[in-house]
Amino acid sequence: MGEKVVEDTIDESTEDDYIDLATRFEGSINVALFWDRTRGDLIVVAQDRLTGEDVRIPVEPERAVEVYRHPFAHASEGQTVRLKAAARTRET
Repeated sequence: MGEKVVEDTIDESTEDDYIDLATRFEGSINVALFWDRTRGDLIVVAQDRLTGEDVRIPVEPERAVEVYRHPFAHASEGQTVRLKAAARTRET
């Protein structure tokens, strides 16, 4: 599942540019902290496999652990995306 999140997180960077620093699963929620080694950016991705929502939150290094632990408290700082694959799975 971690690889799926990496693929959905990529914009201009390639999959090989992202390093998974931490990943955790709780029920239908997958949370991961990625580092883009090319640009030096950190991003927290929280994905709900039931709703198909994917929240991507760019973070500064000093806030990365807090946002990783509580991504939905910081969701307004990120971008919410609806994943088509998850939405189809939910509808069937």
